[in-house]
Amino acid sequence: MTLSKQPFELPSCYVPWLARLNPNLEAARVHSKAWAYEMGILGGAEGSEDYDYGIWDERLRSPPLNQCVSSKTL
Repeated sequence: MTLSKQPFELPSCYVPWLARLNPNLEAARVHSKAWAYEMGILGGAEGSEDYDYGIWDERLRSPPLNQCVSSKTL
């Protein structure tokens, strides 16, 4: 089913502050990457026997979804 128009009117959204990035963003990225290696999501360290067995690769950092959603302004 395809709707030809918006089924309801979206209210305006006023945000009284400027968009900013969390000053802990880079530390959170470093921590997330270390955690993903520890959990086996990114596999082992390069050169180790389990290097290629990770679920994801280092593109885990891209795109920076947390940054995309937090920096939007309406």
